Amino acid sequence: MVRIVALAAIAAAAAASTLIVDNRFRVTDRLREFEDKSETVSAVIEDQWFESQLIDHTDATNKATWKQRYFFSDQFYGGPGSPVFLYIDGEGVAYNFTVVSSGLFMNELAKKHKAMVVNLEHRYYGKSQPFPDFSTANLKYLRAEQALADIATFQDHFKAKLNVTQDSKWIAFGGSYPGMLAAWLKLKYPGRFVGTLASSAPIHTKSDFFEYGDIVTHGLRYGFSPSMRHQ
Repeated sequence: MVRIVALAAIAAAAAASTLIVDNRFRVTDRLREFEDKSETVSAVIEDQWFESQLIDHTDATNKATWKQRYFFSDQFYGGPGSPVFLYIDGEGVAYNFTVVSSGLFMNELAKKHKAMVVNLEHRYYGKSQPFPDFSTANLKYLRAEQALADIATFQDHFKAKLNVTQDSKWIAFGGSYPGMLAAWLKLKYPGRFVGTLASSAPIHTKSDFFEYGDIVTHGLRYGFSPSMRHQ
């Protein structure tokens, strides 16, 4: 509880500050700083891979695939029929502790409702790289529509791999840009998710959204060289 309050205070302070030049952060970035090492090592969460994710979901003739990273924890899972909570990651590296940390409200709910917890890394961030470079031709697949379709195809893969039954209800969680994805996910695939939780999802849109380019640049630097800004 103390950690949750502390994180809330950090988030509020960062949001209110106009003096900090670079105040971009994700909740999981700050949570990582607070994470108790004894807690994270109590459950070994290894990298998992969906090795046949489609590069382009809009072109049926394009069969090219890539490997998408994800993590999951079944420490609270109640078995067949129990729910599955999907944490949608955004513009940055996905962390394995996301699926076990008590600092996330999602995991408190998972414990209460005996849910499986899954964290899917967003295409082009962290280790989930469809291409070996960030050329303009390759970056054209970095779109919200593709990310939403990634979630749908990943869901099918995960259900088959772990024998998740059809009566298990799926709920998606996301904050900020992933919060937008969570809301759009329910609109685009209403039959796949019984609900989504969109936290702090931006609702103000504009034609020249240059700030998004800054966030993407900040996030992609973890995959390749900072020189990608000039590509």
